[in-house]
Amino acid sequence: LCFTIGIKRSLALFTRRERIRGTICFFLGIALVLLRWGLLGVCIEAFGFLNLFGNFLPTILAVGRQIPGLKVVLELPVVSHFADFVVGKTRPKYSV
Repeated sequence: LCFTIGIKRSLALFTRRERIRGTICFFLGIALVLLRWGLLGVCIEAFGFLNLFGNFLPTILAVGRQIPGLKVVLELPVVSHFADFVVGKTRPKYSV
């Protein structure tokens, strides 16, 4: 992240007051993985990642649906419904 947006902006992203919970969970998860508490560390890290970057998920999925190989996977019924649920997008139950 530092290489793409720079150190100053990375620090600003991680130290915002409203994102401190995500930052703590993300780095705590990394520490737990390094201390050989893998499953718990990955779960806490994923929670922190979603808290930090959850606002970008709709954009990430929109871009992912344009990539040819990833588009096929994201259009599978189970994956599509899960991705829409995570993003908060609702689809009609019945298509005509």
